[in-house]
Amino acid sequence: MIQLAGSSSKIEHITYEEAYGQKFDDMARRVPKLEKIRSVIDFSPRNNLDAIIKSVIAEQQASTN
Repeated sequence: MIQLAGSSSKIEHITYEEAYGQKFDDMARRVPKLEKIRSVIDFSPRNNLDAIIKSVIAEQQASTN
């Protein structure tokens, strides 16, 4: 994300508790399986993740100018 945005931001690692608080409970692992929903709605993405991120960055930059 930082590289695609051309940002000089730094990554700061924080604990799970700092990010979400002590009372937040999350699943240990998520492994979504999309085959069933894709077969039902006949959907496949047109853009990969990098293209989507670049598009969002461009929209944000355009709206701040």
